[in-house]
Amino acid sequence: MRARSVSPVVIVAMIISLFPSPQLRAMPTHETIYTQHYNCIISPPPDVVGEWVSGCHNEWYGWGWEPGHSCTYTVQSEGEACIH
Repeated sequence: MRARSVSPVVIVAMIISLFPSPQLRAMPTHETIYTQHYNCIISPPPDVVGEWVSGCHNEWYGWGWEPGHSCTYTVQSEGEACIH
């Protein structure tokens, strides 16, 4: 008898967990620019090895090494404002 009373509560909790949180639905206000700099001891010399932009609709575009690549460090900056 007790198992039947728990089932509807579990079902309701599962349905509620499927709705995205308001934070996930929030659109960014600016593009984010990720500039990749070479950081290893062996050549090439420290320089920009990539630049990637995360746009207003979470699209990515750019050139070179991606953010998080080994032997690089990332400088993050704010780009153009998003128009909603």
